[in-house]
Amino acid sequence: MSTTKRNWAAGCYAGFFWMGVVMTIACLALVLAGNTETFYRLERASFPLSWAFAGVAIIEFLAAEFCHLADLRARGVEDVTPRPVRDRAFDF
Repeated sequence: MSTTKRNWAAGCYAGFFWMGVVMTIACLALVLAGNTETFYRLERASFPLSWAFAGVAIIEFLAAEFCHLADLRARGVEDVTPRPVRDRAFDF
């Protein structure tokens, strides 16, 4: 894979990840601000705005994971599944 595509995949992961973080913070802030008079209408609608932010955050995090997996496969890492680590603290 070319360096340009590899850099794009890494940037794709970082972009989606940080947008997910921002949307999560916005969702929490809106839930907390929903008790105020200004933002009361946004949280008492038929579909609250915080739910929309939460849904977008979930989609952003999923997209970041797919970009990360695509980046790992492009770099030649075949097996991307985690393996259990054996803890030797309890060996007798």
